[in-house]
Amino acid sequence: EKEILRSTQNDKERPDNTPKPPFSKKLITIISAVAICIIAVLFGIKSCDDRKAAEAEAQRTKAIAEQQRLAKEEAEYARTHGKINGHEYVDLGLSVKWATCNVGASTPEGYGDYYAWGETKEKDDYYWSNYKWYNCSDGTMTKYCRVDYKTVLDPNDDVAHVKWGGSWRMPTKAEQDELRAKCTWSDITQNGVKGCKVTGPNGNSIFLPAVSSGGYWSISLCDIDFDGIRLVCFLGYNGSDGWGSRCSGRAVRPVSE
Repeated sequence: EKEILRSTQNDKERPDNTPKPPFSKKLITIISAVAICIIAVLFGIKSCDDRKAAEAEAQRTKAIAEQQRLAKEEAEYARTHGKINGHEYVDLGLSVKWATCNVGASTPEGYGDYYAWGETKEKDDYYWSNYKWYNCSDGTMTKYCRVDYKTVLDPNDDVAHVKWGGSWRMPTKAEQDELRAKCTWSDITQNGVKGCKVTGPNGNSIFLPAVSSGGYWSISLCDIDFDGIRLVCFLGYNGSDGWGSRCSGRAVRPVSE
């Protein structure tokens, strides 16, 4: 028993010789773990920064493209829109430029003033009896007839030229036919006014209000006559082809070269 007791006491007193990891290894392990965390955080930050940079570059590219588009549209608008003697026109891609408003109107929707063909002043009533170029005593014309064989208005009898000046004039029958044939006509209501949107081959458009007079004078006489007096060609607001008595009052939409 004494031997056993002594042996047990010796075991208790004997130091633990199990090898333990040195302190430097623990430190390296901790540092490595921290480094991995830092790298992960930095990588995450870089990825976020790269994503933000890519998004910013995409936005910048989009903004540049939009600016270029707007600049192109503005250049095209400036090329096809403008003013002649203070009155706006639109280039529809046809042989002449068309005004945006009627004579006597300040907006595209305005009906403007009505005139007898070859007259330059408004009247309350439109009859042969008060028509400038008609002789009531013998029922004959005094101008634009067999007296002079003129079929197109002189500039001083063209209300578009007299009222607006410059190169403005009333359209010829051929120019109205061109507008009718080469443009797309759409019935619309613009700012509360019924009429037609007339879109040219180049995509530009004008608005023709549905004038109560039924249409727009041309500068030209027709080959049709009534009681020996040739009628005048006019353009219906909806693109129809018409002719009427020259003493009637109708609207005028000017053109210019």
